Amino acid sequence: FENNEWHLKGEFKYNNKQYNLRHPSIDKTGDLLYFASDMPGGKGGNDIYWCRKENGIWGAPINLEEINTEGEELFPFIADDGVLYFASNGMGGMGGLDIYMALPDRGVFKKGDNMGYPVNSSKDDFGLWLDETGFNGYFSSDRSGGKGYDDIYKVKILYIPVQIRGVVRDRINTYEIA
Repeated sequence: FENNEWHLKGEFKYNNKQYNLRHPSIDKTGDLLYFASDMPGGKGGNDIYWCRKENGIWGAPINLEEINTEGEELFPFIADDGVLYFASNGMGGMGGLDIYMALPDRGVFKKGDNMGYPVNSSKDDFGLWLDETGFNGYFSSDRSGGKGYDDIYKVKILYIPVQIRGVVRDRINTYEIA
């Protein structure tokens, strides 16, 4: 994307006909790319990977090992506030694919938290996207009561997690809050 226009400059250099790369999401800086792939070396069927762009060139994909399971991790979405949302069927959730969120801890995603009901159901829930506020968005689901196989649902996020870090001191003790 240059001068407010998209220009085709060739395919992603890590594409390979022997495996799939799917569901790309680029952070607000344009320098971090998250995607799902069944490339060799993963933990399960599809894992989430990330790449960093440096000097205009995408670095090698890195497996998000802390997030991935032996199941399927798909549909990553990196929100403007740095929270990673993704779908998984390998974490025991409510059934099918569930949507999870992972907070970065000093730039590292250590675990995913199930977003629970009403975002998740006993069916497949996936493909969450949020606007720049992080409160409004959409996701897809094949839950009962829809109009087709996979339907799009509007969501309003009422709870945004916050991480607070610091040091608390009194006259005797020092406590680190993480």
